[in-house]
Amino acid sequence: MQQHQHHQDQGSAIANPPIVTCLPRCKCTCHRTKKSATPSFLSCALGQLFVEHVGIPIISTKCNRQECTNAQPSQVYAEYWFPLGIFWSSIIRFSANYQSNIGPSFQLSTLRRILDSAPAVNFAIRGDIESLKDLFRRGLASPQDVSDTPGYSLMRWALYSRQYKTVLFLHHAGADANYRPKAISDNSPSNKIADNIMNGNLAKDMADQLWPIANKDWVEEQNFPLLHRIVIRLHGKDLKEALAENPSAVDERDAMGRTALLWAAAHGDEGSVTTLLSYGADPNILDCQHSRPLSYAADNNHAVCTRILLEAGAQPDPIILGGLRIGSPLNCAARNASDSVIIKILLEFKANVDACGVDGRTPLIHAARTDNVSFALLLLEHKANINAIATDGQTPLATAIVHNSHGVLRLLLDRWAEYGSPGPRLLELTTRYVDHETLAILSSTANHIGLNFDKRHCYTSLYQKIMDERHDKNKKLTFAFSELLSILQGETSAEDLMEKGTVLDGSLRGF
Repeated sequence: MQQHQHHQDQGSAIANPPIVTCLPRCKCTCHRTKKSATPSFLSCALGQLFVEHVGIPIISTKCNRQECTNAQPSQVYAEYWFPLGIFWSSIIRFSANYQSNIGPSFQLSTLRRILDSAPAVNFAIRGDIESLKDLFRRGLASPQDVSDTPGYSLMRWALYSRQYKTVLFLHHAGADANYRPKAISDNSPSNKIADNIMNGNLAKDMADQLWPIANKDWVEEQNFPLLHRIVIRLHGKDLKEALAENPSAVDERDAMGRTALLWAAAHGDEGSVTTLLSYGADPNILDCQHSRPLSYAADNNHAVCTRILLEAGAQPDPIILGGLRIGSPLNCAARNASDSVIIKILLEFKANVDACGVDGRTPLIHAARTDNVSFALLLLEHKANINAIATDGQTPLATAIVHNSHGVLRLLLDRWAEYGSPGPRLLELTTRYVDHETLAILSSTANHIGLNFDKRHCYTSLYQKIMDERHDKNKKLTFAFSELLSILQGETSAEDLMEKGTVLDGSLRGF
């Protein structure tokens, strides 16, 4: 395992996908990266191959701009994903580069592929740095690990849940901020950090800490038209004046397909949103990540802009060609917003209460992760599926357990009669992630919900082993776990423990 860790560290800085940029605002076709991939339905049996290339003679598109300098190097990048479980290092990365003044160069590296349900992913999402350190120290995970779907690195998962301190930790631990996941619509952590800073959803002190990791050329690479630069405060001209001079520019897009309206919505700029809409801006234009202005307004906690866009005709649940699942505005709001008014507005406009992204996480699952009781209440009132299952196998109940969301956990357990099945891995998740308060809450209701517990000694030993290996194990946690096991094994009941004064209202007595 130590050899694997050393190999990963050596491979962190090599074999990155080619990032080729032309001169500022250049839109030539010869320098545009081309991407292709084998069909995903073959991945289980044959794995998947992803190829990117630029500047390759014969197969590259002929340049369509006379002013192009044609000075970019020829590059090929390939990434092969073995079928999951075949090899410990199941991603091979290869790149070849040719420059006329240097000659050819080749690079080869490997990455370990892990499941979305892996402990390292859960710890990255909940921002548990100490638990990540423990996994790295024991050789059970690496800062460079990449999850199965949608191909996120641990750093990207931390960004997904806005755990910025964890992003900084992973960077210092050796994570590659320039690794781009296999999804063509997604981006590297360094680009996402620059994007988040420009979106205005980072406090200044955190933005300053993250800036060294960000792609410094990201802003220039976006090729912002004039209206974008006005909205983002990169140009001092008045927005109405610019629109009056050139009203046809209202829906111009930048390099990521984003309109000025999208940027105004992301910043919560109600005046600019209203002005752009009055000049006919389309609120339903997709960017390259299949998101619209409404998603950015909801994601960044801007309730007024959310309502303005919906009243202007923004679709609460846009249909994406090909059936691709991308987080809806309601899904984005449940994941990152804090204002329950946004949830109310979207549900008022008939947003799909169970809409999920490629990870299968529904709004209720996101509310369970962040312990947002007000969100969960609203979603349940609108018949959110309490038995929804994400791609990593987690339900809202399992998510509340993994993230020790005590408020939402109590809310969900009050509805135990609505469960089809709590899930076969619920006790394993309980053993691996919970704190003593979550254990006490579960003990008080274990007789009702059940945890699919196998009473055979070998399984008891397995769960005890997991508990014993936890770096945060203490007397309080060990006692709470033993009480839960005694209930599940039929040796006692929650009522007995309450009579003895050990468990009361989801808390532990005697500590």
